[in-house]
Amino acid sequence: MEQIHISESNIVIENKSFSASFYAMEKMPDGSKRGTFRSYTVLVDGDNVTFKNCLFENTAGKGDDVGQALALYLDGDGITLENCVLKGHQDTLFLAPLPEREIIPGGFTGPKQFTERKRRTVHFKNCIIEGGVDFIFGGATAYFEDCEFVS
Repeated sequence: MEQIHISESNIVIENKSFSASFYAMEKMPDGSKRGTFRSYTVLVDGDNVTFKNCLFENTAGKGDDVGQALALYLDGDGITLENCVLKGHQDTLFLAPLPEREIIPGGFTGPKQFTERKRRTVHFKNCIIEGGVDFIFGGATAYFEDCEFVS
């Protein structure tokens, strides 16, 4: 189980399963909590990345027990997911950027906290997105075409 970071642009990824159980309340080596934005299974910050028939899941458990646990953190533009399944509980899918009000000291600890916050567009087609609490969030423009949301 490892976190996956995809920075390459203009690629297609098909028929892959990504699963991990990182969570916000988990302790880091320095004793700090992992936090929401370091709990991802997969982080994508490449542009024009297409996923087809892929599974993204964070199996950490319910937010009451572990806090937030991201299955997929998208911070690239022009990302497309087709026939994909996203599974988690609290904060399954993060669509960057964070709102401007979060640019405060201590307001965001994570892999992209010091980078410019750019508007993003993401397209989901024929996907299943599962979660229990606040499971899709962020500031990107997202299009959901023929998708199923399971709560």
